[in-house]
Amino acid sequence: MNVYKSTGTWPIQQSLTEQKQKSGLFTCSAEFLRPVGNTSLPAAIETSIGNVDVWPDPTVSVGTDGFERINATGYGVWDSSLVEEVKSFTPGIIELKAQSYYLRANPNDPSVPAQPLQKSDEKTYTEKLDVVFETSFIRKLGDLIPAAPTLRILGYNNTDITNKIYNVYIDLAPNLQNFEYAQGIVQNVLPRRTIISHLKVNTYGTIKEIETSFEIVPAVLDFGTWIRLA
Repeated sequence: MNVYKSTGTWPIQQSLTEQKQKSGLFTCSAEFLRPVGNTSLPAAIETSIGNVDVWPDPTVSVGTDGFERINATGYGVWDSSLVEEVKSFTPGIIELKAQSYYLRANPNDPSVPAQPLQKSDEKTYTEKLDVVFETSFIRKLGDLIPAAPTLRILGYNNTDITNKIYNVYIDLAPNLQNFEYAQGIVQNVLPRRTIISHLKVNTYGTIKEIETSFEIVPAVLDFGTWIRLA
């Protein structure tokens, strides 16, 4: 037979489990005891960071020893300055593109060699890069959207190509094209946008916690249109 003696007001806190989240959120659960017939419910849980408000409403179970057990959970803040960030990676493709065409004199009027000009031999050159995009999951207290982090683009050999300069050299006479040659006519870095792909606000009583995921949306690296007078 168990004998309980109250040194204070019912219900009495009997056990405690607590956890400090990387986002600064503090979570805890506790069991309270009260005599059968007593209707008092706990409003707070005693923890290592002080009293934490009970949320949501606790559950009550009746024992065979004349006491009722109350299971309660609570949420608090143990460090409001923390930001939890998890980086991950997603494979993708970036397209490099350039166009070219000739402008030729009107063959029906050779006396006018420059005008009118006709567009011909139009070609589009493309190359696809297999890449890996870095993504970021951020969780922090409050409901303000965090600033977008700096995300990277990696090659399959784990090389950071986020700010790599790509060159294009186009020889219009034989209609050849090459990318990434040292001799370049145009230089560009990989175009991209960082967007929010997931946004959620968790509410724990009076405490809010925001979850945000950021990812890169690639764009075509277009070297433009090249024209040559024939």
